[in-house]
Amino acid sequence: METRQGYGCELYAGGAEVKFEIANLNYFPDLKHISADRVWNAWWRPHGHLFQAVMDFFDELPEMPGLPFCFVAHDDGKYVGSVLGLVTDLDERPELSPWVGALWVEPEFRRQGVATALVKAALVEIFAMEHEVAFLCATAEKRDMYQNQGWHLIEENVGDGALDVFEVNSP
Repeated sequence: METRQGYGCELYAGGAEVKFEIANLNYFPDLKHISADRVWNAWWRPHGHLFQAVMDFFDELPEMPGLPFCFVAHDDGKYVGSVLGLVTDLDERPELSPWVGALWVEPEFRRQGVATALVKAALVEIFAMEHEVAFLCATAEKRDMYQNQGWHLIEENVGDGALDVFEVNSP
Protein backbone atom coordinates (compact mmCIF):
# COMPACT_ATOMS: atom_id res chain seq x y z
CA MET A 1 0.00 0.00 0.00
CA GLU A 2 1.32 3.43 -0.87
CA THR A 3 1.91 5.93 1.89
CA ARG A 4 0.08 9.21 2.03
CA GLN A 5 3.05 11.11 3.40
CA GLY A 6 3.01 13.25 0.30
CA TYR A 7 0.32 15.38 1.92
CA GLY A 8 3.00 16.89 4.12
CA CYS A 9 2.92 20.61 4.75
CA GLU A 10 5.12 23.33 6.10
CA LEU A 11 3.07 26.25 7.29
CA TYR A 12 4.13 29.54 8.77
CA ALA A 13 1.70 31.19 11.16
CA GLY A 14 2.57 34.09 13.38
CA GLY A 15 6.26 33.52 12.74
CA ALA A 16 6.19 29.96 14.03
CA GLU A 17 7.00 27.12 11.69
CA VAL A 18 4.61 24.19 11.81
CA LYS A 19 5.84 21.07 10.09
CA PHE A 20 3.74 17.97 9.69
CA GLU A 21 3.03 15.10 7.38
CA ILE A 22 -0.23 13.28 6.82
CA ALA A 23 -0.25 9.52 6.45
CA ASN A 24 -2.58 6.59 6.81
CA LEU A 25 -2.67 5.63 10.48
CA ASN A 26 -1.73 2.06 9.48
CA TYR A 27 1.81 3.35 8.85
CA PHE A 28 2.02 4.82 12.36
CA PRO A 29 0.58 2.21 14.74
CA ASP A 30 2.23 3.98 17.69
CA LEU A 31 -0.27 6.81 17.13
CA LYS A 32 -3.35 4.57 17.14
CA HIS A 33 -3.99 4.84 20.88
CA ILE A 34 -3.79 8.64 20.96
CA SER A 35 -5.98 8.92 17.84
CA ALA A 36 -8.59 6.66 19.44
CA ASP A 37 -8.34 8.61 22.69
CA ARG A 38 -9.10 11.91 20.96
CA VAL A 39 -12.14 10.46 19.16
CA TRP A 40 -13.39 8.85 22.36
CA ASN A 41 -13.00 11.95 24.54
CA ALA A 42 -14.48 14.36 21.99
CA TRP A 43 -17.44 12.35 20.68
CA TRP A 44 -17.97 8.95 22.28
CA ARG A 45 -17.22 9.36 25.99
CA PRO A 46 -19.84 12.10 26.50
CA HIS A 47 -22.46 9.59 25.28
CA GLY A 48 -21.38 6.85 27.67
CA HIS A 49 -19.40 4.69 25.23
CA LEU A 50 -16.40 2.75 26.46
CA PHE A 51 -12.90 3.56 25.21
CA GLN A 52 -12.46 -0.07 24.19
CA ALA A 53 -15.25 0.27 21.62
CA VAL A 54 -13.34 3.07 19.88
CA MET A 55 -10.06 1.16 20.16
CA ASP A 56 -11.74 -1.88 18.59
CA PHE A 57 -12.85 0.31 15.66
CA PHE A 58 -9.29 1.56 15.18
CA ASP A 59 -7.90 -1.98 15.46
CA GLU A 60 -10.23 -3.09 12.66
CA LEU A 61 -9.32 -0.35 10.16
CA PRO A 62 -8.57 -2.07 6.86
CA GLU A 63 -5.03 -2.11 5.54
CA MET A 64 -6.28 -1.84 1.98
CA PRO A 65 -7.74 1.36 0.51
CA GLY A 66 -11.40 1.85 1.24
CA LEU A 67 -13.73 3.00 3.96
CA PRO A 68 -13.29 3.44 6.83
CA PHE A 69 -9.82 4.95 7.09
CA CYS A 70 -7.91 7.21 9.44
CA PHE A 71 -5.30 9.75 8.40
CA VAL A 72 -2.98 11.13 11.04
CA ALA A 73 -1.02 14.37 10.95
CA HIS A 74 2.31 13.98 12.70
CA ASP A 75 5.59 15.75 13.17
CA ASP A 76 8.31 13.11 13.07
CA GLY A 77 6.02 10.60 14.77
CA LYS A 78 4.48 13.08 17.26
CA TYR A 79 0.68 13.23 17.03
CA VAL A 80 -0.66 16.52 15.64
CA GLY A 81 -4.20 15.52 14.61
CA SER A 82 -6.35 13.03 12.75
CA VAL A 83 -9.43 12.60 10.58
CA LEU A 84 -11.62 9.67 9.61
CA GLY A 85 -13.18 8.66 6.33
CA LEU A 86 -16.43 6.87 7.15
CA VAL A 87 -19.31 5.09 5.46
CA THR A 88 -21.72 6.90 7.77
CA ASP A 89 -21.31 9.43 10.58
CA LEU A 90 -24.81 10.62 11.45
CA ASP A 91 -27.48 8.19 12.61
CA GLU A 92 -30.21 10.53 11.41
CA ARG A 93 -28.86 10.47 7.82
CA PRO A 94 -27.84 6.86 7.04
CA GLU A 95 -28.61 7.38 3.34
CA LEU A 96 -25.74 9.86 2.99
CA SER A 97 -22.28 8.45 2.29
CA PRO A 98 -19.30 8.75 2.54
CA TRP A 99 -18.35 11.09 5.37
CA VAL A 100 -15.33 13.01 6.60
CA GLY A 101 -15.55 12.80 10.37
CA ALA A 102 -13.92 12.98 13.77
CA LEU A 103 -11.54 15.77 12.78
CA TRP A 104 -9.22 16.54 15.66
CA VAL A 105 -6.18 18.81 15.93
CA GLU A 106 -4.19 19.19 19.12
CA PRO A 107 -4.81 22.63 20.68
CA GLU A 108 -1.25 23.87 20.15
CA PHE A 109 -1.53 23.21 16.40
CA ARG A 110 -4.93 24.79 15.79
CA ARG A 111 -5.45 27.75 13.45
CA GLN A 112 -2.34 26.80 11.51
CA GLY A 113 -3.82 24.91 8.55
CA VAL A 114 -3.61 21.39 9.97
CA ALA A 115 -7.37 20.81 10.00
CA THR A 116 -7.70 22.07 6.43
CA ALA A 117 -4.88 19.79 5.28
CA LEU A 118 -6.42 16.77 7.04
CA VAL A 119 -9.83 17.38 5.47
CA LYS A 120 -8.28 17.83 2.02
CA ALA A 121 -6.32 14.60 2.41
CA ALA A 122 -9.49 12.73 3.38
CA LEU A 123 -11.32 14.17 0.38
CA VAL A 124 -8.53 13.19 -2.00
CA GLU A 125 -8.82 9.63 -0.71
CA ILE A 126 -12.63 9.57 -0.87
CA PHE A 127 -12.73 10.98 -4.39
CA ALA A 128 -10.01 8.55 -5.50
CA MET A 129 -12.52 5.83 -4.58
CA GLU A 130 -14.77 7.34 -7.27
CA HIS A 131 -17.30 8.86 -4.89
CA GLU A 132 -18.80 12.00 -6.42
CA VAL A 133 -19.82 13.69 -3.18
CA ALA A 134 -18.72 13.64 0.46
CA PHE A 135 -20.53 14.72 3.61
CA LEU A 136 -19.54 16.20 6.94
CA CYS A 137 -21.43 17.21 10.07
CA ALA A 138 -20.36 19.81 12.60
CA THR A 139 -21.68 22.21 15.18
CA ALA A 140 -22.99 25.56 13.96
CA GLU A 141 -19.94 27.32 15.40
CA LYS A 142 -17.80 25.56 12.76
CA ARG A 143 -20.08 26.58 9.87
CA ASP A 144 -17.91 29.43 8.55
CA MET A 145 -14.77 27.30 8.65
CA TYR A 146 -16.28 24.60 6.46
CA GLN A 147 -18.04 26.99 4.10
CA ASN A 148 -14.73 28.82 3.61
CA GLN A 149 -13.23 25.48 2.57
CA GLY A 150 -15.90 24.99 -0.12
CA TRP A 151 -18.41 22.85 1.79
CA HIS A 152 -22.10 23.59 1.12
CA LEU A 153 -24.55 23.65 4.01
CA ILE A 154 -27.45 21.35 3.15
CA GLU A 155 -29.21 21.03 6.51
CA GLU A 156 -29.20 22.64 9.97
CA ASN A 157 -30.06 21.47 13.49
CA VAL A 158 -29.99 17.74 12.79
CA GLY A 159 -30.35 15.33 15.70
CA ASP A 160 -29.72 15.78 19.41
CA GLY A 161 -26.50 17.65 18.71
CA ALA A 162 -28.27 20.20 16.46
CA LEU A 163 -25.59 19.58 13.84
CA ASP A 164 -25.11 21.21 10.47
CA VAL A 165 -24.75 18.83 7.52
CA PHE A 166 -22.48 19.80 4.64
CA GLU A 167 -21.63 18.32 1.28
CA VAL A 168 -18.85 18.86 -1.21
CA ASN A 169 -18.67 17.54 -4.75
CA SER A 170 -15.72 15.87 -6.39
CA PRO A 171 -13.68 18.32 -8.50
